[in-house]
Amino acid sequence: MAINNTAVQIIKAQKKRQAEYKLLTGNAFYNEHCFVFTEDNGDPCGKKAVYSNLKRIVNGTDFEKLRVHDLRHTYAVLSIQAGIDIKTVQESLGHHSAAFTLDQYAFVTDGMRRSGAEKFEKYVNLYVK
Repeated sequence: MAINNTAVQIIKAQKKRQAEYKLLTGNAFYNEHCFVFTEDNGDPCGKKAVYSNLKRIVNGTDFEKLRVHDLRHTYAVLSIQAGIDIKTVQESLGHHSAAFTLDQYAFVTDGMRRSGAEKFEKYVNLYVK
């Protein structure tokens, strides 16, 4: 899977924090599978930790009801809005087909409707005027 430069920098910073923590704690930190995001002892983050961290981040915002799985939907919609082709979005989500990705994860936003209307108007005006 390809990742952008921002993600690479976040991962490098996290791996550096892990290395520093391992030096401080010695054998208390064990991460045999090289997971990027771990518990303090090196074990993979469990669902509860991910959920708790998300709730801490969104507490007091308009997104308090946000669930971890909602982030997949957000990724799909934003990717499509950004013009990323559906096959790439499908692959990055690990879906078996682009149709499944479109049916389950993508929906039309107001911005997409406006953009579609504007594109259609420009196209029609090429031939009407």
